[in-house]
Amino acid sequence: MTNQNPLVSIIIPTFNRAHLIGETLDSVLAQTYQNWECIVVDDGSTDDTEEVVQKYLKLDKRFKFYLRPNTHSPGGNGARNYGFKMCQGDYVIWFDSDDLMLPEKLQLQLDALIGSEYDFSVAKHGNFYTKSPNLKKQVKKFDKNICSEVSLLNYSIDKNYWGTIDLLGRRSILDNQRFNEQLKSGQEYNFFVSIVACHGNIKGIYLDQDLALRRIHNSSIQSIQNFNQKILLANKFQVYQETFFDNVERLNDELKNHLLWKMTLLFHNQVIIGSNQIKIIEFVSSLNPYLDTRQVVILYFVLVLSKITKRGYSLGKRVLKIVF
Repeated sequence: MTNQNPLVSIIIPTFNRAHLIGETLDSVLAQTYQNWECIVVDDGSTDDTEEVVQKYLKLDKRFKFYLRPNTHSPGGNGARNYGFKMCQGDYVIWFDSDDLMLPEKLQLQLDALIGSEYDFSVAKHGNFYTKSPNLKKQVKKFDKNICSEVSLLNYSIDKNYWGTIDLLGRRSILDNQRFNEQLKSGQEYNFFVSIVACHGNIKGIYLDQDLALRRIHNSSIQSIQNFNQKILLANKFQVYQETFFDNVERLNDELKNHLLWKMTLLFHNQVIIGSNQIKIIEFVSSLNPYLDTRQVVILYFVLVLSKITKRGYSLGKRVLKIVF
């Protein structure tokens, strides 16, 4: 018999968010679904974050607080992994300590799953700005979820879109997975591809409504990366590179070729803005076991030509897409 009132674990990593985390925890308290636990894992804050969270522990026993142990790497992913280790829920959602849940988020996403064939539900989020809290921005990328079946494979090949805060999943598909603790951003992509590599395609259901608000502010990772295009490109490349090599032996051909294309395209774009010959040789050599001779020759030619001319974004994209 299906449990109609399962425990939902909300896992929140945090670092120096004393001025913001109270709003996040208030939004958890305001949930219409009541059977939850909220696990906050501090990543080494030097401000008053712990003191703020302690007030919520006294207010409601469903809140739990932990310090990230040294057995996990510093950073949000180490905190996420430790939080998962400590959670007890049948369903899990990872949330961020500066974002907000709308009151029916847990209830609606859980209702969509209970008694269904699906293993996860995804809802939309809107963006809002700290300096202009009344200014909400719709995220157009969610339209992808209307056009294609919602699944982890379609997410992995860019036919679906969501963020970490948007997915509520059954624990059964998450149990053997961990976030890559070396990544500073893009961890959700690496994480979900690893699930596909382990379990095959996992199907979900999409709720076409905003159930969370994502805060955009000067200290958010997204704002920092967008300010520096080189950092953004380097971080994106690292995500695809580590995702490929973490899972290459278990990937189907469609996903393997997609990762190869994205990885080489991002490396190509870095070459245009300033890589060097040794890195090109090292990169192509690292892919030799997974490419045929024709692919190796074309890839090397495109990269060297772009290095010399400092041009070729569009041409490189078209050629690499054909190659992979």
